[in-house]
Amino acid sequence: MCLEIIEKKRNETLFFSESGLAFCMGVRNSILQNDKATLLEEKVASIGMAAIFTWALGGLFAFSGAGFVLFIIGLVASRIINRKVYGRERDVKDISEIEERLLAVIAEKEMMLNALRLKIKLKNTYKEVLFVDFHKIYSEVGEFLELVKSHDSSNLSLKYRSVYESNVRKSGEVLMALNKAYCI
Repeated sequence: MCLEIIEKKRNETLFFSESGLAFCMGVRNSILQNDKATLLEEKVASIGMAAIFTWALGGLFAFSGAGFVLFIIGLVASRIINRKVYGRERDVKDISEIEERLLAVIAEKEMMLNALRLKIKLKNTYKEVLFVDFHKIYSEVGEFLELVKSHDSSNLSLKYRSVYESNVRKSGEVLMALNKAYCI
């Protein structure tokens, strides 16, 4: 029975560390606005909007031969709209000091979670992590999540603002995973 409890706690703590790392990566990607799927989404949306623009105005100028020109105008207009919706990838040098500090805290928490995973996997240190370090980890994670929740995401593009808000809503799941890992 005792070994089952320890093994369950180890698995739950590993799950917490993995969900915490995924949360950190999601927040970092939202702040830096880097998502590989966005490039494809943006191109498809641009071509789609240009085609709709051409189709809508093409009826008015059907016999003038301006279809290609209308497509180019629609493509340029859609790029402008997509810049507002999807934004562009941000470098660390282009972000505010508050966001730089948040990224530094994220890097620190990722290191802490990776160290936690390593300690759990080692036979001589996992008991300390599973039974002693809960309050320290809980307070650090709680402070980090409050910092993430208090961050103003209004300077992000529309897509990444919604992704960031989705990550903030998932922050409760990270704390629940931590509580579940340490309850017996």
